[in-house]
Amino acid sequence: MDTDVISAAIDFGLQKLSFTEIKINQRKVVESFLAGKDVFFCSPTGSGKSLTFEIAPFVFKYLQKNDMCIVLVISPLTSLMRTQTQALNRKGIKAVYLKDITSPSNFEDSLTNLSLVDVKEGKIDIIFSSPESLIGHERKLLLDLAKKNFIKTVFVDEAHCIKKFMALDKKGVDTVIHYDPANDVDDYVQESGRAGRNLHNNAMLFY
Repeated sequence: MDTDVISAAIDFGLQKLSFTEIKINQRKVVESFLAGKDVFFCSPTGSGKSLTFEIAPFVFKYLQKNDMCIVLVISPLTSLMRTQTQALNRKGIKAVYLKDITSPSNFEDSLTNLSLVDVKEGKIDIIFSSPESLIGHERKLLLDLAKKNFIKTVFVDEAHCIKKFMALDKKGVDTVIHYDPANDVDDYVQESGRAGRNLHNNAMLFY
């Protein structure tokens, strides 16, 4: 893709977000996902990782001359997703935390004016979703958006939390079999804890 065109698309996105410049590492991330590459971006807190997914829908809108460009951001941290959604809405960016518009109990607490219909029609910029929603009742909605080619790319935010703290949360599991030792004691406790929601649990380690 022509570098001048990419630069123009990035400038368009920055303008939408009320930014004037982009850092070199942020630009590399944008250029990489536009090239269809998988990207791992590890950087300190406050270094601007969020900009790479906040700018993405507008970069795609500019390049594809299409307003139906959605970015899906997956995060395990509900409070962070709500904070990011509210901050983006204040900037005029159409962002939603998916659970807030698909769960009637949460809808009244949501500060967004966007509805489920807006999401289904692709009239949205960024969707924040938890890992559980990918296998829950929101799964069909996301698959429908993907089939319509509305979702242009997927980001996983706070991925280290998904690796370290998220795990299977399923009723009726009584036994966990460890085929090998865990990486550390924390992981062993997490793995063992997948059983026993009914207070009857067993854990066996094969080594």
